[in-house]
Amino acid sequence: MKKVLRMVAMVMVMLTFSMTAFAAETGEVTGDVKVERSKSDVPQPRFPGTASIYSVKAYAYSTALGGYIKNAYTYVTRFTGQFGNMSLNAATAGYFHEYNCDKLYIEVEIDSGRADMYEVYAGGTLIGKGDFGPYYEGFTDVFSFLVPVNGNEANWKIVLYDREDAYHGVPLTGFISVD
Repeated sequence: MKKVLRMVAMVMVMLTFSMTAFAAETGEVTGDVKVERSKSDVPQPRFPGTASIYSVKAYAYSTALGGYIKNAYTYVTRFTGQFGNMSLNAATAGYFHEYNCDKLYIEVEIDSGRADMYEVYAGGTLIGKGDFGPYYEGFTDVFSFLVPVNGNEANWKIVLYDREDAYHGVPLTGFISVD
């Protein structure tokens, strides 16, 4: 029985990695919100006071082209706070205007501080929610999603909840200026 369970688990892991690799190669967004867990070298104390943003990466995204422009991105790291505000660099903003982009494809890496649940908002609209699953010491979570740009500005918010207090979440927010 143990051998069968191990084999099923191994097949599931292989399928997960193959789908993730496919999505990364094409540059297409396959859903509203994608969450991946990765190893971090920073200790992670208990939620909620320790939840923070590690980094934000933003690409220009064109709905007409159906994907994001991979040639340039803006990357800011080590916020270690609740606010991930940034401005696009000249290369990313140039592609945004050249291809008449209307959204940003962003990747937000966070320390969830062992939160149990999350909600993701883009432009003030709820676009996804879910559970983190089991907590593993030293891992961070990367959220990937589209954010609409209105008047050269885009905003997003990830609200983290503890299962025992699902009404008082900790918001991690970001504001991105296109120009």
